[in-house]
Amino acid sequence: MAGISVVIIAQVFSRYVLGSSISWSEELARYLMIWMALVGASVAVRQGAHVGVTLLVERLGRKMRPWVLLLGKAVIAVFLFVMIREGVTLGTFFATQKSPAMEISMLWAYSGFFVAGIFMIVHLLHLVFGDLEQLRKK
Repeated sequence: MAGISVVIIAQVFSRYVLGSSISWSEELARYLMIWMALVGASVAVRQGAHVGVTLLVERLGRKMRPWVLLLGKAVIAVFLFVMIREGVTLGTFFATQKSPAMEISMLWAYSGFFVAGIFMIVHLLHLVFGDLEQLRKK
C-alpha cells in the first residue's frame, strides 16, 4: 500500500507541479494493487478472516462441526491448487510479453497468483494441522 501511495503521489506531483506525467506510474500502481490484494488474501487465510456462511455449521452437532470445517478447507485447497496451476500457466504463456509502459515481463504481474497461492496453501495447512490436533485431543 505504501508503494502504491508513493507512486500515485509522485505521479500527481509530476503532472500538476512539474507539468509532465510519469508514463509508467499507473501501470506500476495497478500491478502493486494486484499483488497487495493477493498477498492480503493469504493473510486473511492465516487469520481465518475470509467471509464464510456459518448457518449450516452452527446447526450441526459438536461432533460433526470439525469434520465439516475440514471438508471446507479441503475444497479451498482444491481451489488453491487450481489457482496455482493456472497462475503458472498464465505466467509462462505471457512471460515473453512486455508490459506497455514499463516494458517488463508480464511474468511479474501474473506470478502474484502463484506466490499468493503458495502462501495460502501454507497457511491453510497450518490451520488444518491445528484442527487435526484439536480433534486428536478430544
